[in-house]
Amino acid sequence: MEAPRHLAHKPVYTIDNYNLRDGKNNPESTDAQALTIGNSQWNENEISAKVWRHTTGDESTGKWSRQSEELPLHRLIDLNILLANVLADLQGEKNVAEDVKLLNLNKRKVIKSFIEDNKDILYPRLTELRRLLNEINL
Repeated sequence: MEAPRHLAHKPVYTIDNYNLRDGKNNPESTDAQALTIGNSQWNENEISAKVWRHTTGDESTGKWSRQSEELPLHRLIDLNILLANVLADLQGEKNVAEDVKLLNLNKRKVIKSFIEDNKDILYPRLTELRRLLNEINL
């Protein structure tokens, strides 16, 4: 499904039909239909990323969900940094950022197990992210 072009968030870049690649979710069961980066809905001069959720996945029978998340780009990057810190912690690395706090030692085991159980979905994406980050000139 294509991300809407007529709503407040104005896509510039898009991954349409995201449901076909949404991790372990079955294309028919996921509500995430597109990912976009474009002008934010709260300020047209700001850029944001958005996950477009659809109530049914069928444009003729549903509508775009109000639960579609929109994040400023710096928060999207910060979430990736947090994930990298979590992965480093789970691997026993000592270079976890000081501001990243582990709140529940028992739940750490649950997260570690989840990541291990889903490594076939997560690791290729992380590898692709690393490849792209290494290619761009920062």
